[in-house]
Amino acid sequence: MIELLTIPEKEYQQLNKRLEEYQAERKELEERYRTRSKELTKEIHEIQDRIARDKRIRERRGPEYMQYRNEKIIEMHENGTSHEDLAKEFKIAVSTVKHVIERYYTFRYIRMLKTHLKQTDGIVNDSLSINALLWHKTRQAQALKNMNVVTVGDYYKMKTQGKISDSIRECVEHEIEMAPKRHAVDKKWEQERERYNFYYGQ
Repeated sequence: MIELLTIPEKEYQQLNKRLEEYQAERKELEERYRTRSKELTKEIHEIQDRIARDKRIRERRGPEYMQYRNEKIIEMHENGTSHEDLAKEFKIAVSTVKHVIERYYTFRYIRMLKTHLKQTDGIVNDSLSINALLWHKTRQAQALKNMNVVTVGDYYKMKTQGKISDSIRECVEHEIEMAPKRHAVDKKWEQERERYNFYYGQ
């Protein structure tokens, strides 16, 4: 019988074994490459985004710069920098500086009021900041601030001493009466949003 095998059986088996090992190793390397490639791609995109964001801030453009500028304005304002100096620093009008600061405190006081009413189920107690209660009545809030009235409790003390004008008293009492109604509206809106999120998965 003619011998057709050109490779001895033992060597043939060794070659098959080595082939399987190499193929398995290659598959493992490809998998590791794909995993590492995904990791690097993610890192690259994050770095590119940070560089692009920083570039827009350096060039004083885009929403990132506006957010950065506004945050710095608030920080510097709270450290005592005047409106005029802030306007020079950021090369904007004094009115813009005032608008940024007023907008920041308005939203801050709205959050304070909502948080307070959520904790007290719509009841205004003595610890609430007058600025939060009168967030949209800045003139009256400033008048009370000038009298060292910081909280609702302070207001009641001054009221008993007869040091509060009728117009300011009416304003504060109206806001205290309206607080439960506003809280009820906020609560209903929040429930509606939760129901929407439940049904639509947003």
